[in-house]
This record gives sequence, structure tokens and C-alpha cells, in this order.
Amino acid sequence: MEILGTSLRVCVDDLESAVGVYERLTGSQALRFERGGVSVAAVGAFLLMSGPQAELDILRKVTATIAVKDVDEAYAVLTEVGAQIIAGPVPTPVGRNLLARHPDGSVFEYVDRGGSAALCGQKTENPPRAHRWSRPVTSPAGRSFPACGLPG
Repeated sequence: MEILGTSLRVCVDDLESAVGVYERLTGSQALRFERGGVSVAAVGAFLLMSGPQAELDILRKVTATIAVKDVDEAYAVLTEVGAQIIAGPVPTPVGRNLLARHPDGSVFEYVDRGGSAALCGQKTENPPRAHRWSRPVTSPAGRSFPACGLPG
């Protein structure tokens, strides 16, 4: 499985203050959007999130978003190593994603296609826009997980 990059999820109380810090740290300008009542700013390799506590509690369950060349290949490798696929693969406006619980219990989102590389610090021809981000995914157990349009 080819990993193209990662986005680290950071839940913050004050998004405006955090954006300034992360823009300075990364030298990148924030891409802002709203999803499920949560304000998000993608800055370099970071996804800064602020909003209602209940929403942030769900977002905190996902350790990081991992951009891969092909979600189907990620699915095969993940199941081979004993990971539990929580949701997906499912289509998103810019590709596909899945959520997986690794054997150690960590939960990661795996994404492929267009916009994911840009948010993981790589250049793309068509950078993602806020309206292209998808909705949360509900697992077979009824739990809702963010489907970050990275895509996912």
C-alpha cells in the first residue's frame, strides 16, 4: 500500500488563534470549511477542528487521516494484517475512504484521489474546496465517524 501522506487531527477551543499558530508553523494558508457543525481549517498536514463537544468527541476517535494511492489496496492490506474495517470503502465527492481499527485499537481514516494529497502537504492540480467534503459515515454498529473529504 502506497501512503502519500497524513493529516493530523487537532481539536481546538479557539480555531482563530490556532489557525494563526499553525499557518506560521507550516508556512501554509488555511483552507477553511464547515462540516457537521464543526469548523475545520486544513493547514499543511494539520486538520484543526472546533465545534460542539459531542462532535469533537467523535472526531477524536480517529487518530489521523492517511492518504493512499488506492483505498481498495489499503482495504486488502488492512484486512490481511487483522485490522477491523469500521466503515467503507465508500465514495466521497473527491474519491473514496474507509475507516479501520488497527489491531492495536487505533482508528485511522484511509482516503484516495484528488484532494487528499493537497491536504497532506503534496501538490495537486485540483486542490480540494470546502463544498467537496463528505458527510460522516455510520458504522454497522450505528456509530457515526467523520468522513473527512480528504476525501472522506
